[in-house]
Amino acid sequence: MVRKDGPIIIIDDDADDREILKEILDGLRYPNEIVCFTDGYSALDYLAGESVNPFIIFSDVNMPKMSGYQFRDSILADENLRRKCVPFIFITTSATDATIARAYEQSAHGFFHKLNDYLQFQQAMEHIVKYWLTADAPVFPNPLASF
Repeated sequence: MVRKDGPIIIIDDDADDREILKEILDGLRYPNEIVCFTDGYSALDYLAGESVNPFIIFSDVNMPKMSGYQFRDSILADENLRRKCVPFIFITTSATDATIARAYEQSAHGFFHKLNDYLQFQQAMEHIVKYWLTADAPVFPNPLASF
């Protein structure tokens, strides 16, 4: 389920990249809570919570414990996570034709290169978030809600 008021999730093992993205999103003054993780395992634990319905997920591709691709595979393999973890955006420094193709093969909703220019990166993030704030998306019932 897409909740436009849900948390914005950032998964990135690089502390500087994580902080820059958080700073940019904070600076855009969206009311959404920003929740950061250093690896996919801790993000999966958080996302598995019944009351957690993220607005958007930004994930790095290259991470040591669990790659962004493995993280995405774990989400896609779980019906509950698959339905509530939309949209899913990859943001990385390693953008090649192969990495981009693989991301879209995993039904990513976007793939963006981490820009070195702060203002351009800020503008890109603003466009991404604004797009998803205005986009219509399905609302799926929570299969765990009846328990």
